[in-house]
Amino acid sequence: MSNTTIIQYGIGKDYLKDWGINEALREIYQNFIDYGPYIIDIISEDNDRTHAIIKNVYVPEDLEFLQIGKSIKKNKEAIGQHGEGLKMAMLIFLRLGYRITIHTTTKIIIPIWTKQKHIGETFALEVTDIKPTHIEEEFSISMYLPTEEFKSFNDNIIRVDDIIFNAPNHGSIVNKEQGNLYSGDLFICKLENLKQAYNLNPSVLKLDRDRRVPGSFETSYHTSKIVEAQAEINFIDQDYDDHK
Repeated sequence: MSNTTIIQYGIGKDYLKDWGINEALREIYQNFIDYGPYIIDIISEDNDRTHAIIKNVYVPEDLEFLQIGKSIKKNKEAIGQHGEGLKMAMLIFLRLGYRITIHTTTKIIIPIWTKQKHIGETFALEVTDIKPTHIEEEFSISMYLPTEEFKSFNDNIIRVDDIIFNAPNHGSIVNKEQGNLYSGDLFICKLENLKQAYNLNPSVLKLDRDRRVPGSFETSYHTSKIVEAQAEINFIDQDYDDHK
């Protein structure tokens, strides 16, 4: 018989009431991006629903990654630092009625509603033990979600082929719609005064939890530094001289 544990969070259904699938996917993807190379498998797709699995070789030693406020990312380029995004993504899927499951080598984790005495119905995670699998098996999240919203989000992630020019200390100019601003490969917002699209390093652009408030000084400074670096490279590349 499987051993099942319920992790209670005491968070109500209306928490983060302005968040939808786009915000939930952002939190899921940024976790996988922070932990290195990942794979997206489209298991099934039609006009209404897509079953997608995102996975990598991250192997959690325990369940501490399910703590609120627990962030085990040491990399300064990590996008997520608040320690709640993945859990809140599960809440959003549950609230909207879409299936989502976390799979580790020894656990299956699903979001559920539970009733707590005095405070009523709250968000929780149900953790079920499974037979241990080989250590090389992936950490994965299985998602069933609206096809159009998934495709829109997934197609707007910065990939290697999108990079036009890279300035390592600041970020990149990318082949996306003019004015689009990204950080850590994920879309933030569209800014009218930008003449190109940029993907800034997470270490140089501080964002709030909702990733909606890029600082105007940081944005202007680092995008201008990228343009300056590109201009220098272009000048050097065009300076032919067979007497040097």
